[in-house]
Amino acid sequence: MRPPLDTSGGRPTSGAELNLACQLVECSSIPSVLEPFIHAVVGRPRQLSLLGFLVACQLNAFHRHHQAHLVEVARTLNALSDEQRHSLRIDSWDPAESYSRVERLFVKLCQVLESGAAGVDAQWFATQLARAAIPEDAFVSNAVAVDGTDVETWGASTARL
Repeated sequence: MRPPLDTSGGRPTSGAELNLACQLVECSSIPSVLEPFIHAVVGRPRQLSLLGFLVACQLNAFHRHHQAHLVEVARTLNALSDEQRHSLRIDSWDPAESYSRVERLFVKLCQVLESGAAGVDAQWFATQLARAAIPEDAFVSNAVAVDGTDVETWGASTARL
């Protein structure tokens, strides 16, 4: 049994940061492609939307020297205002349950990508995020390099959906 995680202390998000993160995530087309496979038709409605999760991941990535840990994503979500969470289709948010909600959605996302049920995989996911951040007129090749990680990463550029 692990000790409780501290999900407090997240940095408040400005409207400009939220807007940019939303634009990048929506431009990637990831939510529209994966949402039908993430959303369950039975059971309780999900409190954390895929859009909200992906935007929180992007907001966390904006921070200098960020760590891509799920607890950091939970802290980011807890630091959002109620209005900001509502704009991401996140309602009835309980900060005490933030980590478990983030973890469950991350596991579900990984399962969908690994199963191929959506017709896409993790390489498509990474490529879509990288492409969304690059203006169309800046493309000079069909390869996309992703910098800022300890692991060498690369993805093939594909046409936008």
